[in-house]
Amino acid sequence: MTAAPAEIVRTLTAHRPAHLHLLHTDDTATPLSFTDPCGNPVLLLADNSPIIAALDGKAGVALRYDDRAPVPGAPILGSAWLCGWAAPVTRFRRLAIKFAAVHPVPELLDLGHGHRLWRVTPEEVALEQGELSQVPVGEYTAARPDDWYGLETDLVMDLRVHHPEVLDALLRRIRRRLPAARHVTPLRMDRHGTTVDVDCGDEGTRRFLVRHRPGVNAPGDVLHSLAGCGCHPARPDSAAQAA
Repeated sequence: MTAAPAEIVRTLTAHRPAHLHLLHTDDTATPLSFTDPCGNPVLLLADNSPIIAALDGKAGVALRYDDRAPVPGAPILGSAWLCGWAAPVTRFRRLAIKFAAVHPVPELLDLGHGHRLWRVTPEEVALEQGELSQVPVGEYTAARPDDWYGLETDLVMDLRVHHPEVLDALLRRIRRRLPAARHVTPLRMDRHGTTVDVDCGDEGTRRFLVRHRPGVNAPGDVLHSLAGCGCHPARPDSAAQAA
């Protein structure tokens, strides 16, 4: 993928569940959460949760967000890590409305009377892809999450199942650079491009990133872009880790 580490982290925190770890303890939880427009995670926790006692004691928290492969065999983006401090949200009405747009759960009606929203302010941000790489907090908060992520499985499967003519056109264009190419399998798709595996018979499998042509701003524009191609060998780090 061509997304920068900050964008990958921002995308994972916007779309994947948060696994909460209390620093210096073995306590973990998977609370309902969403990320506000500034990139701050917001957690919904019950007042009687054992996690609350530690948070009231000003314990630091680490949140882990794991990528998932949209289809079997697709490369994994890794895991995003955010470390910081959690504080209860006292003026929660507007934030609760935004939270409900993602998680319309009845516990939100109990805010202030058994449940609370907690906002985490990130102090450290990292992306784990085999090894842990630090991401500047400013770059993380400035990055824009990829809205295609939530549609990715449907987009890849639609291309695989319903558009063989596009894959045939893509294969013909790849053969100009790679004559041994026999078959193309889409694996991932984001706003930057489509990652595909190319079966080259006895020469093995090659992984390519097919970058979107200029002007592709929505998933509906992808098919024409793919038929026109624009193939580049996928970087080793983008193909590392398969599901």
